[in-house]
Amino acid sequence: MRRGRRLPRDLLGKTLDEVGPRRRADGLRRLGAVGLVEEGEGWLRLHRLLVHFVRQEHLDPTAQPAVDQALIDCGAAAEAAHLSGLALTAVIPHLIDVASTYSGDDSRLGKLCNAGGLDIVTRW
Repeated sequence: MRRGRRLPRDLLGKTLDEVGPRRRADGLRRLGAVGLVEEGEGWLRLHRLLVHFVRQEHLDPTAQPAVDQALIDCGAAAEAAHLSGLALTAVIPHLIDVASTYSGDDSRLGKLCNAGGLDIVTRW
């Protein structure tokens, strides 16, 4: 497996609210069987080809806003001291990655940058 970054399992779950837990587990099991997902205790690692495909194909127009909101919520949880330690450490690279490549509306970009502790001016 060409390794990507670890992703907290519950962060992925927050982006898939409309998918039931059984269907989600089945999908992850199938992706793992073909080497596209590696699972650990509380984390997942998606193959970089899978990540690239999902980003390029824009298969679900609601997917990116769901990811954005989950990351914004993580920033709020960190600010309220409800997310810390290893869980926060695992989220930060994803938050920075999304904020630095964001091409949506400025309001959401501002929320992403705020959640990641980024200065919006440094992005440009």
